[in-house]
Amino acid sequence: MRVIFAFYQSFIPITLTVSLIGCVLIYHYGSWHYAIPILFMKVFVNGILALYTYYFNAGQFYFYHNLGFTRRILLVTTCVTDIIIWLLMTLFTLNVLL
Repeated sequence: MRVIFAFYQSFIPITLTVSLIGCVLIYHYGSWHYAIPILFMKVFVNGILALYTYYFNAGQFYFYHNLGFTRRILLVTTCVTDIIIWLLMTLFTLNVLL
């Protein structure tokens, strides 16, 4: 798990910024209807980050490959972790509203 978190650290600033913007929009407009477009935005941003990492930071994958992690495992685990964190933040925001 520590290895995956080390890989996820390069994603944290961008993904948390997008998550916080989404929570602010939900809180500001007071509706859960904004959660669906924000989810699509999160998936799009995760895809862009995965492609960027896959093509431009390919050298760092050798380190993780030597530890037994494939690119697919790292990218899927990172995206799933980010969506779970976003979901928890959104549920917290919606609970504050209700």
